[in-house]
Amino acid sequence: MSPSWPNLYEAEMLDKYALIGMTIAALFLGYFVGVKLERGKQDAALVSQLHAARAAEQKLQEQIDATAKQTQIDMAAITHARDAAINELRKRPVRLPADARASITGADGRGLSSEDAGFLIGEAASAQRRVIALRACYSVYDAVRHLIKP
Repeated sequence: MSPSWPNLYEAEMLDKYALIGMTIAALFLGYFVGVKLERGKQDAALVSQLHAARAAEQKLQEQIDATAKQTQIDMAAITHARDAAINELRKRPVRLPADARASITGADGRGLSSEDAGFLIGEAASAQRRVIALRACYSVYDAVRHLIKP
């Protein structure tokens, strides 16, 4: 008797099932490989965007640091000028007598006492510090605005 081989119909059915199985396996394999490739592309794009964002952040930080350094220099200059002006006031009389004040005409500051002049110098320095701080704020704001909306 011959060995028991499947008949032709069963062989065709097995071939169909094998073909269907291989097709399903190929589809799943293609799907997972495609997903992995697409994720790789997306990850590469994300890494590229992160590098660009980091470079922009570093540039912005450099601008902010430069603005802060210049602000400190300007503030120190104002403080030095204020201190020098106050030291000059020590040469001025404390308060002029009433008859001496009456003889002064005009508004050039000759009759201003050292206390009053010291107060005004301090107020001018304070106002100038605020102007410098406001300019620094505008500078940083403009840098951020240009970064966000070039």
